[in-house]
Amino acid sequence: MADYIDVEKRIYIPLKPLTVNFHEKEEVELNAFQRFILEAIEENATLEQIEDATQLPENVIESEISHMQRLNLLNKDCTLSELSKNILMISRCLEILNNEKKKLCICLITGELEEYVEDNYYNTGQDDWVMEGEIRFEDISEISTEDKDSILADSLSALSGFSEEQINKVRSSVYVELNETDKKIVYKQQKINKLPCLIGDNKLKSEDKIYAEGKFSVITVEVSNDSLEKYSEKIAPLKELYTDAPEFISDFGKNLIKEYKQYEDYKNEKLTFAYDHTSGMIKEEKYDTDAFPDERVQLTLKADKEIDDKVKSRIFDAVKSKWKLDEKYQVKTADVKEERYIVGFCLEELRGDIYADR
Repeated sequence: MADYIDVEKRIYIPLKPLTVNFHEKEEVELNAFQRFILEAIEENATLEQIEDATQLPENVIESEISHMQRLNLLNKDCTLSELSKNILMISRCLEILNNEKKKLCICLITGELEEYVEDNYYNTGQDDWVMEGEIRFEDISEISTEDKDSILADSLSALSGFSEEQINKVRSSVYVELNETDKKIVYKQQKINKLPCLIGDNKLKSEDKIYAEGKFSVITVEVSNDSLEKYSEKIAPLKELYTDAPEFISDFGKNLIKEYKQYEDYKNEKLTFAYDHTSGMIKEEKYDTDAFPDERVQLTLKADKEIDDKVKSRIFDAVKSKWKLDEKYQVKTADVKEERYIVGFCLEELRGDIYADR
């Protein structure tokens, strides 16, 4: 689970604009001539009027009408069949829907669909917190049937001039196709009050398959004592003598041996601290940085905090406090190693919905 820090920032969430196209499932396809004949008959045009409009001979038109009767597109009395009425009605409905040129956006982080609103999107700068899309265009085909049905239902509900029965026929005869308009990605600005990081104050309950990458430093410190170091060559024979004949060792010698033993323990037990370059927080812990080694990162955490004298002083004070060191001891940095870490998080948590009442 990711730890979180409190922030007031804006991040930019990537979305892919999509065009919505509606297509007919009906297997009967009309050519342009057949459609013209059906529309002419629907307008009560006579055979002569159809001849005048098309400039085709009577036998050609009659031959096509006979063919359309065999296809059940026309009744024997040259009136529209129920099939042709439905075809024309669905065709007109499709024309209205497609002329609307409906556009949606798919959130490349969550996979959610939303209306495309030009004024809602922003350009991003070099210093902005920009999320990297998890979902690629190839995954758009994975958009659920339920989502597509919802798109169709919303679009049909906005139509006027069609009865409920006709709308139901269209709904069962039409399917939705989503296509990318171009390679363009737009960004939606989102205010947040949480950020995941290696070291944070809040550990939230939920975690999603979204990952942030940050930088931290492993800082190893060691202890020295100049006043004890000057006895380093004498301490070995002194300890040997104390083992063989302790009665010859003065109280000063005994205290020196005891202090040097403690000093050696401090020197052997080098303390390691983790410093998070996003939060500026420090903890004396070793973190598992390989928890999500193969995961694709959607948010790169800005490494705004650097290791300076104040950071080192905080670490040194923590060591002195832990071991109760007096002024004779000095604490110094033995090693600093920069590493990257990955933590999982939930986008909803970044938005602050969970902690909205705090």
